Amino acid sequence: MTIAFDLKAEQLLDWVYKAEYAAIIIDGGGRIALANSSFLSLLKLERSQVERVSYKRFLSVSADVKKCLLYPHLDHPRSRWLEGHFIHPSGEKLPMTAHMMSGYADEQYFHLLFCTPMIQNATPSPSQMVNRFAHQWVNDLEIGAFFLDDKGQVVAINHKACSLLGCCADDVIQRNYRESFRLLSEEGKELISTSARTKSSEAREISWGVKGREVVVMMDVRPLIDHEVRVEGFCITLLDITKIRAMEHELEGQNRLSMIGQIAAGTAHEIRNPLTSIRGFLQVLKHTLNENLHIKEYGYTEIMLREIDRINHLVGEFLHLSRPDVHKKEPLRIENVIERMLPVIQSEANLHNIKVNYQQPTLSLPMVLAEEKGLKQVFLNLCKNSIDAMGNGGTLSICLRRNESKRSIQIEVADTGAGIPVTVVDQIFEPFFTTKENGTGLGLAICRRIIDEIEGEITFHSTDSGVTFCVSIPMLADEEGNSKEGQGE
Repeated sequence: MTIAFDLKAEQLLDWVYKAEYAAIIIDGGGRIALANSSFLSLLKLERSQVERVSYKRFLSVSADVKKCLLYPHLDHPRSRWLEGHFIHPSGEKLPMTAHMMSGYADEQYFHLLFCTPMIQNATPSPSQMVNRFAHQWVNDLEIGAFFLDDKGQVVAINHKACSLLGCCADDVIQRNYRESFRLLSEEGKELISTSARTKSSEAREISWGVKGREVVVMMDVRPLIDHEVRVEGFCITLLDITKIRAMEHELEGQNRLSMIGQIAAGTAHEIRNPLTSIRGFLQVLKHTLNENLHIKEYGYTEIMLREIDRINHLVGEFLHLSRPDVHKKEPLRIENVIERMLPVIQSEANLHNIKVNYQQPTLSLPMVLAEEKGLKQVFLNLCKNSIDAMGNGGTLSICLRRNESKRSIQIEVADTGAGIPVTVVDQIFEPFFTTKENGTGLGLAICRRIIDEIEGEITFHSTDSGVTFCVSIPMLADEEGNSKEGQGE
């Protein structure tokens, strides 16, 4: 069974009521579920005389259309043109042409017919029918949609499709889609060509760039077939799934962290226990070598102890990924956390001849709900990364501000380094990815996990003149923050 629509009942009723020409809905049993005023006026009938009555009393159609109306479980064209007759109560038959679509509304199967009488042998062309039908409902859809005629010219397009395709309706109507939709990928254009060639529906996930961002859509091309099985036009829908794909990508990253965490939880202690014994014996050996003036061998033990400490540090970072922070979150002020860390940051910066520019907020900022130790780790990690990126010389800027629109406190950490290569910007939060010679690739992954736990966000912007990381943390309501501060004082 193929379908042309899957809607809520209110939307389907809205289509019929708004139609400027005769329109009816026929249920799966062949009864008229709804007729609009144009249909009733045409046959000079009252609504009670039509609705819940078999369509056969008012319409005369071909045998194959009857089969489609009475046996919806069979495989029929989801959209078709047909010719038949209106049946007047007097018995008179009036020739008509109609566009019929079949589909679901609130999980019930219906047929939707838009009918036009043939007056004085002036039969409207299928292209005219496409045009009139398209303009009626295309702008009511919440997904992108546009119609093409049989020559590929744009008949109608809604606002969502204009947004996704980066165009204006006035600039594309009555123009060929290949010329009008410059942002539409060749894959999307080929999808329409394939549908025209096979006379069947085609659907595929495709993407293109709009105003510097990637848009991912599920593109569905449905040909409009007339009673002679000719393609008279196309209905193309664009379902924006950009956010869904972004969430899936983020979920993959979280799953990877979870897997790493499970490995870490099972092996970290098994690694640390023997390391502790080895380190203890090395310290004894180091003391003995020093007493016996074995300077060369003493130097070897220094190297070995440093490498053991490095392994311990790596195991510690694994453990940060293996479990959520057990410390209790509490209301605190971000500026206080930053100011307590400044001496450590300044000391590290001085070693590399780097100037620290801290822009202290002029007004007291609202509190946030977080754990101080975790925030310190995030900010120290970001500052250390910035210092490493600049090497010798440069400026490290730390700025705090209040973002009323997002109800959050934003902390920006910016450097004047060379920026992040374009080829790796999508990987920097991935575990084990690093551009440092001795890096573990876990620092930013841990930062993101900590910020995620407090329902915050961490983003970055990179140029040739440096990188700016922005941490956004939801703020407590002003009243709650002030009351808790007062209690602390």
